[in-house]
Amino acid sequence: MRGSVNAVVFVGLFASMVLIGMISMQSANAACMGQGCHGLDPISQGCDVNIRNGTNTPVNSELMVYVCKTSACGGVKWARATRSTFLNGSRFEVWLENEHGQRLSGTEYELQGGLQIYGDMWTGPVRACASIDGYLNGRARCTPVDY
Repeated sequence: MRGSVNAVVFVGLFASMVLIGMISMQSANAACMGQGCHGLDPISQGCDVNIRNGTNTPVNSELMVYVCKTSACGGVKWARATRSTFLNGSRFEVWLENEHGQRLSGTEYELQGGLQIYGDMWTGPVRACASIDGYLNGRARCTPVDY
């Protein structure tokens, strides 16, 4: 009985150490944390692990706008949009806005053509926005605010 109790305690301690090590490694790969990530690329900063989709908005059958978020870098978020049809030469743009609808400087990214696009990071309540010139007549489509 005593041997099995010791074995259970050992296994529990070992599992705890492995879990703590995994969390430390995940944070160690990140080059920034929280507000220090504002305006930085999530992939180049190592924040593109354990990504969850926050709020999203299907614009139509061809375009979806998301808020992506992760705890790996202190709860940062960024805009991401995907579309199913490649429109050569069209301007595809994403950015974040705060809960008052003000564009957050340094979070935008623009691409000519393409099927997927993402912007740079921010913290706090945000919504993701996207536009495709000529397809959405330059009007932005945004997600609800992600708190």
